[in-house]
Amino acid sequence: MSYNILIGCDQTYFDKWTTPLLQSIQRHNPWLNLHCHIVNPTKENTLDNVSITSEHINFANDESKISYLQSVRFLAVADKFQKNEHIITLDADSICTRKIEHKEIKNLFNKQYVLSHHKENRWLAGFVIFNDNGFRQEYASELRSLPINDWLWGRDQTILNSLAKKYKFTKLDTSWMSIGKNKTHSAFLTLKGEQKETEKYLNVYKSYLS
Repeated sequence: MSYNILIGCDQTYFDKWTTPLLQSIQRHNPWLNLHCHIVNPTKENTLDNVSITSEHINFANDESKISYLQSVRFLAVADKFQKNEHIITLDADSICTRKIEHKEIKNLFNKQYVLSHHKENRWLAGFVIFNDNGFRQEYASELRSLPINDWLWGRDQTILNSLAKKYKFTKLDTSWMSIGKNKTHSAFLTLKGEQKETEKYLNVYKSYLS
């Protein structure tokens, strides 16, 4: 069984966040298949041992652009992989911190695991598992149920939460992802909002860079 990690981003995020993330995964876990989908690239992008695809799209306004960039990874999962392939999607502004055992990954696909907010009762799009239960197709279909230029910020989160009951979301264990600080030796650390500009969080993130 092969396991895939897919990241979606624009050129700015690819250069600043996605490249370090993919390189950190490759460094710790070279056995994972890595994929990146870039929206509106401004140059030819290559990265060792990473499959890269891209698209060019015009947006009518900034809000639909941001919403699309938030959602594009979930569209790519449905469009670029077979229905039974095992895929993990991550926020681009994350970093891999350690080696992951094969059995850890295998167990992830036994249920519909999704990252949950550590303080609020809601699901987060920062770490989502896709197995063979049809979730990826319905998620992409719901995202596309409105014209892209009508999309609003947070559309990916709103639709994700609307599907939680049907697909019986299970909270992702903290051994997989930490937000802001890595207190439990999580496999991934991600930064949210102002954390990406705050030194006390950036210093933790930077400590995992090669």
